[in-house]
Amino acid sequence: MANYTGGVLLFPLVAGDRSQLGAVAFDCVMAEEHTVENEVTGYPVETGFVVADHAIKKNRKLVLNVIVGNTLQLGKISTVENSGITPAGTVIDSQPNAQEAHSIFQALGIEARECQVSTVYGIYNHAIITKYYTKQDVGTISVLVARIEIEDIYQVPVGGTTSSKGAVSTYDATKDTEAQAQLKATGG
Repeated sequence: MANYTGGVLLFPLVAGDRSQLGAVAFDCVMAEEHTVENEVTGYPVETGFVVADHAIKKNRKLVLNVIVGNTLQLGKISTVENSGITPAGTVIDSQPNAQEAHSIFQALGIEARECQVSTVYGIYNHAIITKYYTKQDVGTISVLVARIEIEDIYQVPVGGTTSSKGAVSTYDATKDTEAQAQLKATGG
């Protein structure tokens, strides 16, 4: 028998206002896929090699396969408190049934409303639902079985040059000098 793995999704009840939050505590997270990806940029030089000078950091991505049921489970109400998320406001509800959870996921996906998601491997504080999928059949009539794809976004303040959400510049000018020296040494 599989171990219980739960998770929580917190969302502002009104877009842009984090003073009152709704919550969906998943009855089960059947699978979670975490992706961190960077794109190394480069350009070809005369010798035929490709010189890479930096990388483009891509947003973290998360895919959750979840179940939300129609039955109240003992301990589910305290899931938000145990999730590790520090809510920015007051959490109003963490007990939606399957139909309500479906409506919430659909609305969050359509509106691209920023959420917080707690998983076994960490917290996504600036999550946007990029894709939501569910299929109803005779075997899942009383539960919501869904696949939720999420991207954790970085935000840059208007007029600013650094991220307010923790993006860190790793540019090191000495590496440019080293690369130029290597190119000179190889005749590039």
